[in-house]
Amino acid sequence: MNIFIFSNVPTSRKTLSSFYFLIGSIINIVYILINLTTRIINAIYLIDLTNYSRIWCKIVNFSICAFS
Repeated sequence: MNIFIFSNVPTSRKTLSSFYFLIGSIINIVYILINLTTRIINAIYLIDLTNYSRIWCKIVNFSICAFS
């Protein structure tokens, strides 16, 4: 909802703080999607992707450190 409001309302695009808030909202969605994907696959298929893929393990660990 924040992305929709701050990208479509012309008055909110003029201030720098609303731009930072928009970027923060996008980053939070990416963080949630990465971690939610891992948890859903683990819960449904009982497969921990971090044990099978080094790249996925590094992506999850990076996102935890970078986005939180």
